Amino acid sequence: MNISPIIKKDYLTVSSKEDMASIAKNLLPGHYLVVLGEKRSRVGLITYTDYLKNPNGKVADCNFGEFKVSPEFMINETLNLMASSGKDALPVFKDDVFEGVVTSFDLSQFLISELDRYKLVFQKVAHDIRNPISNIIGLNGMLEENLQKPENIELLEMTKGASLHALDILSELLFIERQDSEQIGLEITELNGFIRECLDYLKGIYSPKNIELVSELPNEAFFYPVDRLQLKRTIHNIASNAIKFSNPGSKIHVSRLVFAKHFTLKICDSGIGIPLNIQAHVFDKFTHSSRPGTNGEKSTGLGLYFAKTCIERLRGKIWFESTEGEGTTFFIEFTA
Repeated sequence: MNISPIIKKDYLTVSSKEDMASIAKNLLPGHYLVVLGEKRSRVGLITYTDYLKNPNGKVADCNFGEFKVSPEFMINETLNLMASSGKDALPVFKDDVFEGVVTSFDLSQFLISELDRYKLVFQKVAHDIRNPISNIIGLNGMLEENLQKPENIELLEMTKGASLHALDILSELLFIERQDSEQIGLEITELNGFIRECLDYLKGIYSPKNIELVSELPNEAFFYPVDRLQLKRTIHNIASNAIKFSNPGSKIHVSRLVFAKHFTLKICDSGIGIPLNIQAHVFDKFTHSSRPGTNGEKSTGLGLYFAKTCIERLRGKIWFESTEGEGTTFFIEFTA
């Protein structure tokens, strides 16, 4: 995971012309000051360690710009840089623009909170998987009582549905854990053709509901570096959601907009929409906003979290517009 959510935006500043002795009270252990250069631009930071090395010098004598990171730095590589440089805080720059500060304390606290959160996540996973598996065991027990009864065909279908739901939960979890731990493998890809290929695999989902998936993607090429496996999974998750919450016999439109170097994919349904009170939580991991589909389809609560994480790792944007009872449109945007 990168350091972008851990960057501090509030900080004290000091002019590079100041004497170190005059700012000693603001440089206690664990403290730092952001250094202002010409025209009050943020050029780096100094820490308590810098003060110890040069207590009677000037701020300008410190190597405040020697070590820096970007928001895309991973937590582990940032901590390694801090260890090798002897810094417990580093300035964060993006395209030479100062973004804020990241500290070893904040990184450590974040990792501790993430560990606690993952413990809760896996407890929830165990609970969620236990229900469909228990259902399978119970249904199979009923089948064992009399395998000759005609109604057992329906029980077999119920068993299949419960098994698939458990498998969906495990598959989403494994994809997310793989995504969080592995580096993405980028491959220059023509997006229009690739998205059409992704949609072709969904026929087995939308056909039983008599839903028409209308592709309005042009033949004009747009190339962008993506992890094909993760983007395919993302397209499937969003399109499957549209199918899940659309009424039988309706249409889902997939189109794109191109403006300058911006590619924007639109997946638009006219289904039940997303209630306003849960819209802020649809991208949460194991979101409580998950609901059954129009045919009672179950949700893992993981699909849209995976989609958002994937698109952001590919330096894209994802958002949606929805009106309850009228439908939802999801947008995915990449900039070449």
